[in-house]
Amino acid sequence: QDLNLKFFNDKAWVGLALIYRDRGDFQLAWGDLLKAIDINIYNQTALKFCVDWALQDMNYEPARDAVERYLKVEPQNADWTYTLAGMYFQLGQWTDALREAHKVLDIQPEFAPAKELIRILDLKLEN
Repeated sequence: QDLNLKFFNDKAWVGLALIYRDRGDFQLAWGDLLKAIDINIYNQTALKFCVDWALQDMNYEPARDAVERYLKVEPQNADWTYTLAGMYFQLGQWTDALREAHKVLDIQPEFAPAKELIRILDLKLEN
């Protein structure tokens, strides 16, 4: 029974991910971090590490997928919607990024970074 509790403890998986990353084993670190998110999609620490590591490693797909899953259960979160727009931007999925940036403004009309992202994307999509 104790082993089951550890297996389903998302915070423990985040801790293991941090240890593996510190030791340079990025594949195990990513695997454990994504396991934490699978167990608890609401784990904001795991989601933040996922995005941070995506930017550091230029490996955006896992973060995009995790944030997409989070937004399915929390669709009115402007910050995470903006983060998803950024992941799409980094992947060159500009139409998707633009859609998400507009969603941010639907949620929070004065969100200045989303307005700037829309301006940049409009220029990219014109060409």
